[in-house]
Amino acid sequence: MASMNLQEPMNLASAAPTSDARPPRLSSSSLFIHKFHGNSTVSVLDMDLRKLNQVHTTKIPPDDEHYEDDNDNDNDTAATAASDNGDKKMEDGIVATPMPNLSGRRVQMKDIQWFITMFGILAANLLFSLASSAVPISNQSVSKDLSAGAQFVWVTVAFLPPAGALQPLLPTLANVLGTRNLSMFSGVLWIAGSLLSATATSFPMFCVGRGLTGAAFGGCILLPYLILIKITSVEERAQYTAYLTTFTNIGNFLGPIVGGVMIEKIGWRAIYSWYIPPILFMIMPAFFLGLRNTLIDGDTTTTGPSAPSTSQRFKAFVYKFSEIDWLGTVCVTAMVICVQMVFSYGAPIYGWGSWVTVAFLGGSISLFLLLVLVELNVSKKPIIPKQVFSYRNYNMVFIYLHGMRGSLAGSFFFLPIFMQIIRNNAVLLSGLLVAPMALGVIIGSLIASAISKRHNRNQLLLIIGSALSCIGFGCFSTLEASSSDASISLVVVVIGVGLGFSTMTNFVFTIVTPRELTHGGTSAAAGLATAFGGVFVSVLSSATNSMAQSGFNALRGDSMYMSDLATRPVISYASISDLPQPLRDQA
Repeated sequence: MASMNLQEPMNLASAAPTSDARPPRLSSSSLFIHKFHGNSTVSVLDMDLRKLNQVHTTKIPPDDEHYEDDNDNDNDTAATAASDNGDKKMEDGIVATPMPNLSGRRVQMKDIQWFITMFGILAANLLFSLASSAVPISNQSVSKDLSAGAQFVWVTVAFLPPAGALQPLLPTLANVLGTRNLSMFSGVLWIAGSLLSATATSFPMFCVGRGLTGAAFGGCILLPYLILIKITSVEERAQYTAYLTTFTNIGNFLGPIVGGVMIEKIGWRAIYSWYIPPILFMIMPAFFLGLRNTLIDGDTTTTGPSAPSTSQRFKAFVYKFSEIDWLGTVCVTAMVICVQMVFSYGAPIYGWGSWVTVAFLGGSISLFLLLVLVELNVSKKPIIPKQVFSYRNYNMVFIYLHGMRGSLAGSFFFLPIFMQIIRNNAVLLSGLLVAPMALGVIIGSLIASAISKRHNRNQLLLIIGSALSCIGFGCFSTLEASSSDASISLVVVVIGVGLGFSTMTNFVFTIVTPRELTHGGTSAAAGLATAFGGVFVSVLSSATNSMAQSGFNALRGDSMYMSDLATRPVISYASISDLPQPLRDQA
């Protein structure tokens, strides 16, 4: 494959823009070449939207060797055209694959369409991240109002399995259904789930709404990023991705604070409904109008004698739809739900020896074995291709990623419980004390990104992130109800910084390094980790309930404590009804 000289400008705008169109923007195969300071490491980002896998970090020797991307079969025509100019060797040990034929690989958009779409992308990430991070603050209010009892943990875990399990399918679904159509559908599904949760009269009804919202979450968060890749050129992509990340982090930081204010001033139902008007009248119209007639998914409206017939298009649609790993996705979702039922329903209510718990446990094991069988032998395009597990770092970080996502989910779930029950803080103060964790994640991500870009010490970053997270969680275990607000804020910031470091290295090892990640595989690791985050929260909740119940049973035998509790309760009797089962019964 031909190479191009980096000393010559990359002729990204070789075609002059028309008066009513933006300058050419790459919608598929593009190159992002970055030379790290002090060594010859080159990151080559081939963002073919049908091949999200081709993201590499490669050591290039300082000689005239060429880097060949033997997977880019779809660009043979463009490569042949580019090779007419002859192979050009790179200097300073840097080489790259040729740029594709730009004239046929761009999304035609007018300026007004581009700005409308970009507004929708940034607004969606800010709004959905803010809405999601505000939910944990409402756990106790929902549990009290809907009499959740021992099932209060499902406020969070009903959301996570569908959110994680469907995420790997989104790039392929966008290819089949159309990016704009899938964006519209995700918005409608989010609104439907939110309305169901906001108007719920029973806790099961509330959980169904949370499940629908979780199913829409991947489309509302991941699709804007995919659209961003398609409508920006390679030079702009890093800049606008930074904007996108900034808006997401701002939403995560403000979510707990906004949630606390809404619960105190309006009520918990407002948390699940306030964002419906902005979605309905701002974000969805932005994607509908901005992406209209842009052929963002390719030319699907070909006319003329050579155009495929309706039956041919339908057969192609059915074939693409059937290639999606639906069976694997169903197995993952069902397995995660069964495991959660073991720890949050069967064992706490019926005990470990009951047939209910044993049935859920047996179902979990059976579904896991079925998932392995499907992914190894049945599925044509598995959720995560088997080849990526040949990368040692991928295997290590894949396991670590599950622990990190579980820790993050557990932190956002249990921190409000500690603030509102153990310390008896108001909901607003609880949100103010949880928000610094999101601030720590922002700080950690920025520092880790700068270190990785300059020194490429990703293994060291992983160790630092793990150490900071362990130190933060260890310090958190020593906190008491009498601990100061400043000490609590410092501890959660340390936890957040550690998780921020980990996020950067997880991205490098699970997305940048493997080359076989196709058909949504780039997001599969994160999606599965999100799904199993619900399992982690369920396990921690079961352990917490058991420890608290044992502690109350032990205190019952202390006559001095019981007499003292009758006159000076540890927590006010007005808040006992807010406690989850079995804590409320024991108290």
